[in-house]
This record gives sequence, structure tokens and C-alpha cells, in this order.
Amino acid sequence: MLTGTRRTVLMLAGCQALSMTGGSIVGLTGAIVGNMLTPDKALSTLPIAVQQAGVMAATIPAALLMARIGRRPGFWLGTAIGGIGAVIATWAIFRSSFEWFCVGTFLLGANRGATQQYRFAAAEIADDAFRSKAISLVLAGGVVSAVFGAEVAK
Repeated sequence: MLTGTRRTVLMLAGCQALSMTGGSIVGLTGAIVGNMLTPDKALSTLPIAVQQAGVMAATIPAALLMARIGRRPGFWLGTAIGGIGAVIATWAIFRSSFEWFCVGTFLLGANRGATQQYRFAAAEIADDAFRSKAISLVLAGGVVSAVFGAEVAK
């Protein structure tokens, strides 16, 4: 039977895998969709760059916010931002709006900025003997996403 800490770490690893899968999907398809949506083909990869800008813009504010309000509410807020970004990006594809697609990918990147905190949450809840393994398990979620992200994007 799993202890509460081990169960939470495995849940964080699963969340990491799902979050990174979403980022992989945008990374694999963002340029293709961007090419389809923009008349200026030089801007085709902008959605991928905008996603990375979202990651960079959100990482430090997410850490500061989670220090203030706690990890769980911070992760829920990050998830909500990612969900809104996914809805906007999907809507933009159906509306053939390159600009709104970039807004959606920025918010998806902001979600990834928040989910970068999963490994720190695992480190905080694990005891000294389990801490390094907990961090490794959460980061292994990213490896899992490399496989599933490519498959889902197909």
C-alpha cells in the first residue's frame, strides 16, 4: 500500500507528464498550425516562441504566488490558465485567427511555468530518505510525456 507521500508524489509525476505532453503537442504542431493560420510564413514558428515566453513570464510569479497562497491553490490556478489557453487556441484554429492562437499558446506556456513547481512540491513533502527519489519520479513524468506527446500529436 502506498503512503500518502508516495501517492502524492506519483500524482505529481502524472500531472507533470500531462503538463509536459501539452507542451510537446504545441511544440510539435504549433509551427504547422501557425503556417496554416498566417499569411506571412516567416511567422509560422511564432506560436512556439510565444509559448516559451509564457513559460518564462510565469515561472517566477508562480513560485512567488505559491509561496503566498500555497501549492494546491497555485496549481489549480495554473491549471485554469492552461485550460483557458487550450480553449482559446482551439477556438482560434476554428476561427483561423493566428493572433488568438498565439494568445492561447502563451497561456499554455504560463501553465507550464506553474507546473515547473511540481518537483519542488515533491521535495517539500518527502522526508530526507525519499526526497531525491521523489524529485526524480516527478521529473520522470517529463520523460513519459516525450513519448505520449508525440503520439497524441499524430
